[in-house]
Amino acid sequence: MVWHDQAWRAANRPSSLPGLYDGELARLMRIEGHTLHLQPTGYFDHWATNLQPQAPAGGCADPLGINALVWDVEGSLVLNRRSPSLALRPGQLAPGFSGAVEARDLRPGPLQDCDLLRELREELGPVQPTRTRLLGLVREPERHGTPDLFLECWLPVPARALPGSPEGQVLAVKSGAEIQRRVEELGPISVPLRTAWALRARLENVR
Repeated sequence: MVWHDQAWRAANRPSSLPGLYDGELARLMRIEGHTLHLQPTGYFDHWATNLQPQAPAGGCADPLGINALVWDVEGSLVLNRRSPSLALRPGQLAPGFSGAVEARDLRPGPLQDCDLLRELREELGPVQPTRTRLLGLVREPERHGTPDLFLECWLPVPARALPGSPEGQVLAVKSGAEIQRRVEELGPISVPLRTAWALRARLENVR
């Protein structure tokens, strides 16, 4: 990963949006081989360029998102039902944790040297996974092509021990043949959750 210090800003950057606050994000500039080039941007830049119908093609903030399938020590899939008060995907069923990579999370060099679990601690509590693996990086057309990293994590505690956060409700679905049906029953399901599950299935099939 290469970090470029110069910030990227939208020409028509909103000064304020109801229920939202600006924050520093990391924009994916380009990918060269196995190297990600990133630079600072802001949440309002993301909103102005990626989420508005009138946004021009190209020249988007492209903040790097992050989502993870999370398993607890009992083998349950930990999900997060997003709060209905959130601006993005309110009330939807999401992966165990999701959000955006921020400048403070990153270190130039190998991706494993970066803090990709900050959102986990903020949404599930101060817990350290026993194992983490990268599922992939995807630009989802249904989310205007915004790039997202997808992880899979295994926790040393049961889901009922996770405190959660005001951003959503922690849910646990027992693994096994019923998991797909149970998740469908709990919907509406977010695009990141569908993508994460598809990436996991693809990796398992490759094995």
